[in-house]
Amino acid sequence: MVIGTDYRAMAHILEKRTGLPVLVFDTKGIAFYDQGQSDAFLALAKRFVVEIPQEREETAEINIIGATPFDLGSEKHLEDLKDLIRACGYDKITSWGIGGRFQELPLTSAAKLNLVINRSGLAAARYLQEKYGTPYVVKLPIGQWAAMSLHEKLRRGMTGEKYEAPAPKSSGKTDVKRALVIHEQVMGNGWRDCLQMDFGIPQVDVASFFSMDEELLQPNDVHLVEEEDLSALARERAYDLIMGDLLFEEFLADFTPNYLALPHLAVSGCLYKDDSLQFIGAYGSALLQKKLAFWV
Repeated sequence: MVIGTDYRAMAHILEKRTGLPVLVFDTKGIAFYDQGQSDAFLALAKRFVVEIPQEREETAEINIIGATPFDLGSEKHLEDLKDLIRACGYDKITSWGIGGRFQELPLTSAAKLNLVINRSGLAAARYLQEKYGTPYVVKLPIGQWAAMSLHEKLRRGMTGEKYEAPAPKSSGKTDVKRALVIHEQVMGNGWRDCLQMDFGIPQVDVASFFSMDEELLQPNDVHLVEEEDLSALARERAYDLIMGDLLFEEFLADFTPNYLALPHLAVSGCLYKDDSLQFIGAYGSALLQKKLAFWV
């Protein structure tokens, strides 16, 4: 890009010589991984998804967009998510990311719903809604309430019925009043749902060093630029609980009595991948109930 290389011309030549599709992205080398993921999902949607009738048997009912290991972690988390969706009566599920197959992409326009599980999948979901009218939901269901909420949304929303979120269901008591989650935005929002709706923690803020979509922000959420921003945030707001990658714990130890490690592959790579925790649906509530019990 710096020297003005014509990548599109190169892609055209490669396609002509190999007979294979070639996708091109404008990159500067200074954005983070999440922007690259977003560009890739959008390019796939624009290039390969075509309009087909919903009656075709092989079409997906639900597309999961954004199932990348950088945010979601292990494939077992995707399987837990699929189990939740199957429990709602939907068996035809397509994954854009882990476990996905290229051959399924052209058929995804006929899906009844796109479930976006990280911010990187938003651009593609918005394009598919505009192009094919496919509705989308942005949610990673962490905790019992989130699992029930997703179930009701799938059961009612996809049939046109008015959706009403279920009432909070307390999984336990805690003295934690103010918490911070440091992660990718949609994952962070998922943990916020669990902390607030399952445990009644009144203030849960989400902070991220990666891109944050304005529509998903809540008033006290913060986009971080440098490590000093995170230290200043923790010092100013005096959180009772901070959740984030283990690499953040070292310089946050002086600002909170409780730190819950959430390995994030995009931050610490493979250092803590073996510490990956099950958190989809009720697993998330059980995990927090076990941890918070020490802090009551």
